Amino acid sequence: MTDNATLKKWSDIYGRQRSVGAPGWASADSYRLKQNRIVEALSEHQVLPDATFLELGCGAGNIALWMALRGFTAFGVDIIQKAIEWAADNAAEASLSAQFVMANAAEMPMFQNEQFDIIFDSDCFHMITGHNRAICFREVYRVLKSGGLMIAGGNVRDESLSGPTAKCIRTPDGLEYMLYSETELLQELSDAGFRVLCVKHHPKRGSNKIVRDCIAIHATR
Repeated sequence: MTDNATLKKWSDIYGRQRSVGAPGWASADSYRLKQNRIVEALSEHQVLPDATFLELGCGAGNIALWMALRGFTAFGVDIIQKAIEWAADNAAEASLSAQFVMANAAEMPMFQNEQFDIIFDSDCFHMITGHNRAICFREVYRVLKSGGLMIAGGNVRDESLSGPTAKCIRTPDGLEYMLYSETELLQELSDAGFRVLCVKHHPKRGSNKIVRDCIAIHATR
């Protein structure tokens, strides 16, 4: 479970971002990159347009609402109440039907087994640490339909530069951003039961030498 100090930091970030008119916790460019990752995945792994979609770490609901606009039955979860309120307000303002729930991605009892056709990691997994990671991957596996598509990934660690134990970047807000290697991420997915379909490599953003590149992992159950 995320500690209270970290939850408060995230709550403060969401409150600050909303107060200054930001699109969400990230930039508009970041959301466009996420959209491109989904378009790329769906061009290779066909899913019915009215399929069920879940955004993990939904924040202001940007990606879930973008999918709802395209005819998907969209859901989003985030551990921060301010984020869920922001997402719900954005849905109402856009007159879009999407459901947002405050929940830990490692514990989602409100969702049935095999409920979702598509699950998207919206920069959620790299904020989950310790034994909660294995629990989280198993829970995501539980709610993904057999044959469904999970899109995970993000920045990965360059082991040749950082060494096997240097996995954490601390943000200016004092949050821990975990960096795992591609091998480690694939092993975690395999241990949870996922079958990896492919790995897409994209250039990293920024100049941090620990980061090798950005990957998108397409997996199924």
